[in-house]
This record gives sequence, C-alpha cells and structure tokens, in this order.
Amino acid sequence: MRAIQLLFPVLLLGACTKSPPYTRLPQSEARVCEAIDLARAEYEKADDLENEMAKGRAIESSRQTRKTALLSAVAGGAFIGWSAQVERVSAGAADVSLDLRLPCQVKAVLKHSTPHTQRDADFLASLKVGAWVLVSGYLEANSTDGFMELSLTDRGSLREPEYKAKFALIKSVDGPDERYPEELHPKLVAAVEEYRAKALERQKQASAEAAKEATGLKLCLVAQRAVEARVKNEVDFPLCGWSSTSFKLTRLADNRYRVEGPFTYVNAFGAKMKASFHVEMEEGPEDGNELTRYKVLTTKLIE
Repeated sequence: MRAIQLLFPVLLLGACTKSPPYTRLPQSEARVCEAIDLARAEYEKADDLENEMAKGRAIESSRQTRKTALLSAVAGGAFIGWSAQVERVSAGAADVSLDLRLPCQVKAVLKHSTPHTQRDADFLASLKVGAWVLVSGYLEANSTDGFMELSLTDRGSLREPEYKAKFALIKSVDGPDERYPEELHPKLVAAVEEYRAKALERQKQASAEAAKEATGLKLCLVAQRAVEARVKNEVDFPLCGWSSTSFKLTRLADNRYRVEGPFTYVNAFGAKMKASFHVEMEEGPEDGNELTRYKVLTTKLIE
C-alpha cells in the first residue's frame, strides 16, 4: 500500500481494510450513485419527448426526485470515507482546486477549492490523475438540488453533475475496494464536523468584513454629499472605506459615525483646491434608501 497522505489532517488514521468494489461502497455513497444514475436515465427518457411542456415537466421531476434521494442519502451533507478517483488538480494565484470522480455509472464529480497554501499545494501536486483516494468532507447545501450542483443547464446537471464540496480528509489508497476500519468512523465524523465548524467561522468572519466594508462605502458617500453641499461643487475623493489609508472612519456609538479625510475641489474662480473634512452622522431606521438612513450632524472643512 502506498504511503498515507492527508489533506487538512486533524488526526492520525490507521490502516485500511479490504472490501469488494462498487457494490460495497459506503451506504451513503452507493445511494448517491443510485440517485445520480437514475436521474440520468430519467433525463434520457424525457429528452426523447416531442412535447416540450411534457419534456420540461419530466426533467424537473427527475431533478426533484434526485434532490429528495440525495438529501435522504447524505444526512446533513457530511460524507465519510467515500471512494473516488482524482479527476483534476489545478492551482491559481489564490486558490488550489481538486476534482474527484465518484465511481457511479454516470460521470459525477465533487469539486473542492481552498485558499492557496504551500502545504496544500505540495500535497495536491503529489496526486496523480486517476489515482484512488478515500475522501471525507461535506457537500454544500442548496435549495434547488439539495446540494450545490454547478452545471449551467439541466442537461449538464442530469447527465454529468458536478457538486461543490469541501474535503476535510483525503487518503491515498491502492484501489476502490479499500475502506477505513469501522472503529475509526466516530473519529472521522468528529474530524469532518471540526473542519466544517472552522470553515463556517471563516465564512462568518468574511461576511462580517464584507458588511463592514459596505457600511464604510455608504458612510463615505454620505460624507462626500455633505462636503459637496458645503463647497457647492463636486469634490474628488480618493478611494474611501474602512481599509483606506487616506481616510479615517470611526464608530462613535451604536448608530453614530465620523468620517475624516482629504479631498480636492474647484472653487468659484476655477482654481483646484486641496482641503480636508470632518463629517459626523447618525444612522436612522431603515427607510428603503441606504443613503438617506444616515443623517449628517456636523460638517467641518479645513482649507
């Protein structure tokens, strides 16, 4: 057996045991393959219909049937020790990606990407296309297909589906018949849940940062309008936001903010002037307009 390699390892795994291939897949994986294979067969029947309305309904029905079966097969989206083959490995400036093909009759791929780190890049570079692995992780939820399916058309989704997944653990194996010992299952489940919890926390942090930046942009626009009202002309603001090095945005209280920074404008004599501003504002209740929610309290200009 080849050496064990782990992606995002959080525990040490023991040796694998042998079991027959395909028909002896983990139960959840076998049920997923059955659902995907059936959906493909139902799509082919529907595609032969001449009545376009009947065809559309039949295709939608097959997609919904697959959704129900997948949600039943993969409770909560987590999967443990699925057998798969390396389909594609790629790396960009910011992310590394790995596609794994499930051993279904229909071509079905799990697609994983993660921010680029040297450790992950080194591991992925060691994988050969076509090599067998055991993978544990989770599928990302989606209202349309149960789990996020990335195809742009019904044809692609039902003929060769591609599911967005997050891989917590990957182990290189010699073939499709290798499995983890049953006693390791609880540890694998815990590892996947730990990985998912950390990923969700990172997503929350990223969402909070994005919301903060959006608020910063609104504050800057309100400040710019207040300054323009004072100089009675358009002003030129540098790039403004919480991460800007030119501006200072301060939260004074739960609903009060201050924006300070430089600007340029053209005065009544046509001369280009440089100045700085200091605007304080108060956030009011939602009124359907994100900018009018902010009431300017004071505007100070310094020539």
